[in-house]
Amino acid sequence: MAIVLIAFTLLVQKQIQFGSNNLGFNQENIVIISITDQLRGKTDVLKQYLNQQPIVQKLSFSRFYPGKDFSSWRAQLKVNGEEKTVTFNNFHADADFFDLMETELVQGRYYSNDLSTDQNKMVVNEAFLKQYNITNPLGATLYDDRNEIIGVIKDFHFRPVNEPIGSLAIICHKWASTCLIKLGTNDYNAVHSFLENVKQKCAELSPAFPVDIHFMDSAVENMYQQEKQFRRIFTLFAGCALFICCLGILALSLFAAQQRIKEIGIRKIVGASVPNILILLTKDFTKWVLLANIIAWPIAWYAMNKWLQNFAYRINVTIWPFLLAGLAALVIALLTVTWQAIRAATANPVEALRYE
Repeated sequence: MAIVLIAFTLLVQKQIQFGSNNLGFNQENIVIISITDQLRGKTDVLKQYLNQQPIVQKLSFSRFYPGKDFSSWRAQLKVNGEEKTVTFNNFHADADFFDLMETELVQGRYYSNDLSTDQNKMVVNEAFLKQYNITNPLGATLYDDRNEIIGVIKDFHFRPVNEPIGSLAIICHKWASTCLIKLGTNDYNAVHSFLENVKQKCAELSPAFPVDIHFMDSAVENMYQQEKQFRRIFTLFAGCALFICCLGILALSLFAAQQRIKEIGIRKIVGASVPNILILLTKDFTKWVLLANIIAWPIAWYAMNKWLQNFAYRINVTIWPFLLAGLAALVIALLTVTWQAIRAATANPVEALRYE
């Protein structure tokens, strides 16, 4: 059980790390300001104020940030002279969104804030093309030619990481519910001072409605919060199991040493060294640990693969968690047994043989 739990814990840690590091967008040092009804009419004032702050590196107004729910559309897509019924996720964002999130352009171009003709233009992701088998999406239109696809970006996770990346369209529009701010420093004092000033400014612009300000990291964590909670609980459970395992091995080593105390005394009298006695006492425990690995590895492999089925994007199960788990179990067993074996090997043999 200890070997299974160690191996599974290592895999859980690796999968969570894999999910959080492969989202497909930048999430570092980004502050999110929720736009209230009062603040919505004053976004130009807010934007001007933020652009005057030296700490602000990039700025974007959008209806989306990772982890937030948004709408989906069903419409007729005109592409290459054909019409297709498509259903896709979508949100509005200004042109600065792509630079701030550091998305990767695959085809076409991004729309521009300075071109009035780019209003309602769309940028779709690769999943959009794959889902509807579209090879040349540029110029395709929706809703009586009102929305035109002008670019394609690389897929990124906009839903929880255990879900497949769905089709997505980002539409050029000024209507926004959030303000995304990319900070240019990690200095705690500078960031803290900036946040306090922004809160005060937002309170002035929106006195009737409190403005929520938080970091994108916390929003991204919600995308795999369930998995992180599972990791904490499972790690705690594995730690408790290992502690019980150590107590069991300690009890067995005490019992084994007590049963062979006279044998150890005789061996020492006839010239056995402490290393020889250590090998004698730890040899049997090593065999049992190796046998436990043979039993535990298939069980751990099956449990790992079943758990990973919950993730659309997952790591491959390699041999390393099994080897590390087996090595950890062997080290724990040998440390526990060796401590007791040294006590038995260094004891006075006369005490063991006094009544013989």
